[in-house]
Amino acid sequence: MLVCEQLAGGVETVVGIATDETFGPTVMFGIGGVSVEVYRDVTFRVPPFDRDEALRMIREVRGLPLLTGAGGRPPVSLDALVDVLMRVQQLAVDLAGQRVELDINPLLALPDRAVALDALVTVA
Repeated sequence: MLVCEQLAGGVETVVGIATDETFGPTVMFGIGGVSVEVYRDVTFRVPPFDRDEALRMIREVRGLPLLTGAGGRPPVSLDALVDVLMRVQQLAVDLAGQRVELDINPLLALPDRAVALDALVTVA
């Protein structure tokens, strides 16, 4: 039996860690769900970075209007997304000596929080 919270609304985003041969661990943010495969609306940063840089990551995706209330939807909490990015980049820094990949997709962005609905971690 699986018991879990039922959620409605929000915007599907994606957050992840990939290991680049040149730069080492990189953190990715974008519009998630199936959209990431279709539109590839993502951005990357090399950690460590601060909260301002995390917010810049969010603001540079083309899907930003989905996060800020397009189509009459309530805007999502950009602060909650920044919090997730800061935690993920810290994980990338902590695991920098290992080849690690993380894919949180979707990370559901809501008006008051962000909730990981699915995640995959691979450590080589």
